[in-house]
Amino acid sequence: MITRLGIYATAVIVIMFLALRYAGIKGLEKDYEKDYKALERAVRHWKPTPRNYKKIRNMIISIRKYGCRDKERIDVLTTEFHRRYVKF
Repeated sequence: MITRLGIYATAVIVIMFLALRYAGIKGLEKDYEKDYKALERAVRHWKPTPRNYKKIRNMIISIRKYGCRDKERIDVLTTEFHRRYVKF
């Protein structure tokens, strides 16, 4: 009796852990996509000024910290950023 209860409790705990972890990963991916879109918009549409250079550079630094990042997409955007802001 106690063994079955222990097995059920362990199973419920494992299922809850996995569900919460999955929800956290999906939330993180949504945040990453939102931040990536903002960075893309900034690089492509903001006027090249020293202030915008610093803001976008900080955005790039922050987006590189995501564990679910797409390194290739960020590298392409970073290259575009450096081309547009070469004078800064």
